[in-house]
Amino acid sequence: MSDTSKIRRSRIDLGYHKRGDALGRWRGRLVLFALTAAGLWLLLAPSSGQGKGANLRLFQHASLASKGPLTRAHAAWDNQCEACHTPFQGINTSRWSPSLNRASTAGDQNCQTCHAGPAHHPNQIASEVPSCAECHRDHRGRDFRLAATPDAGCTGCHADLGRHRNPSANSAAIANVTAFDAEHHPAFTLPASLAGKHPGRIKFSHKRHLTPGLVLEQGGAPFTRANLAAADRTRYGGPAGREADPVQLTCASCHRLDDATDATPRFANQIPRLPGEAMLPVSYESSCRACHPLAFDRNAPTVEARHGQEPAALVEEINRFYKAQALEEKPDLLNRFVPPQPQPGRSAAELDTVRDRVEAKTLMAVRRFFGSAVSEADRQGAGLPLSRGGCVECHELSSTPGPLTSLAAARNLALEPVAIRSLWYENARFNHASHRAVECASCHAGVEQAADQSKPHMPGIESCTTCHAPAASPGGRSTGGAGFDCVECHRYHATDVAAHGLGSPLRKPVAALSIEQFLSGAPPARP
Repeated sequence: MSDTSKIRRSRIDLGYHKRGDALGRWRGRLVLFALTAAGLWLLLAPSSGQGKGANLRLFQHASLASKGPLTRAHAAWDNQCEACHTPFQGINTSRWSPSLNRASTAGDQNCQTCHAGPAHHPNQIASEVPSCAECHRDHRGRDFRLAATPDAGCTGCHADLGRHRNPSANSAAIANVTAFDAEHHPAFTLPASLAGKHPGRIKFSHKRHLTPGLVLEQGGAPFTRANLAAADRTRYGGPAGREADPVQLTCASCHRLDDATDATPRFANQIPRLPGEAMLPVSYESSCRACHPLAFDRNAPTVEARHGQEPAALVEEINRFYKAQALEEKPDLLNRFVPPQPQPGRSAAELDTVRDRVEAKTLMAVRRFFGSAVSEADRQGAGLPLSRGGCVECHELSSTPGPLTSLAAARNLALEPVAIRSLWYENARFNHASHRAVECASCHAGVEQAADQSKPHMPGIESCTTCHAPAASPGGRSTGGAGFDCVECHRYHATDVAAHGLGSPLRKPVAALSIEQFLSGAPPARP
């Protein structure tokens, strides 16, 4: 007879779940042990890891909250959350609940202890300014570049700038930008004050200077290396023993990179920037003097006038030189008559004094500097020599001078101030060293044939998009491939100085920290 369900049910102990068994007891013990060990670890691991090896620090509870290793510059604080997160909270507003923490800039003061920076734009809306970590997101690995912010951080406002500028400010119209190409990015433009003209006020012909021999007129004698001082012959090309070769200038003869190895003196008003990024300003001493010396006396070819003086100061310098010559032996010569010489038709009263001779020599030297600025009729009437050198070979006079028949007339001359720019596109950065494999004329088209300085020869956007665009092969010709992110050319904190603010006092850290404060993150009372 088979068992019925009633019989089978009578065999089951209905209270089995109230009594433990061996497996259940061991399982409970293991859970209790795990909880106890975790609690002890959370309490003891931070203190036991102080000053120990890196392997032990990896198991500290501070590292459990980290989203990943910090960038190499911040690696010292990998296990010190409080260095940035004080008070402890997210410093990136674009989290899963941005509405609860919309304007969280609590961590900005920690960033600005070391990384001070000016405002992006005077017309920005303060409530829309993100926190530092909104754009510079760390915890992405040792080699992650914090400055390489995604384009979305820029185009979020620049795609429709009218909505993101202070309406109360007097803002000029600016084109919107959504990508770097001729369709979605405005054409490169110079400041309105420079549009259509060259502000340097210098007479200069690129065409003439890039011609071998720098011939001034048809059939003229070429300028050779023998015409240069020995110290300048190596710089301007050609091996030793080839002094008869004509001088051949290149762009690099005058336009020299601002790098650490450049021997050219730096300028007091030069803005600090990355080595090799920009060209040094062209100066007379570094680029012009070798071919255009300011010698004024054929009997003293090594004596030159100082460059950069106003005409009145130049007259006084030359006058002092000739006075010094006269006074070398006898100081009282200025008050003596020159010993009489046989001069038919002149009496002793008409004989020149040494002072008269000095002024005559000074006037002749001044005519050499300013002679080519005078009209041909005035030059012939005053007996002025035709001078290819001198001040007015390169500089403009403020007014048309009359005949230079006296030192008083020379002292009244005035030169137009020179404004040679070393940076033309002030709102974008460009690194010449990174483009050293590209010929200058590839970007500065037409400069070799420019006979004057009527306008600057600056590249347009089409010069850049040939390389800085997505890689493509139209018609079998490779184009693009180089980076074209916004941060390739622009910096967010860059509006305080022309060269993008690297030398600005506004970038000075808000406080100086000791080594101990720096390594600890200076918690909790940051200076």
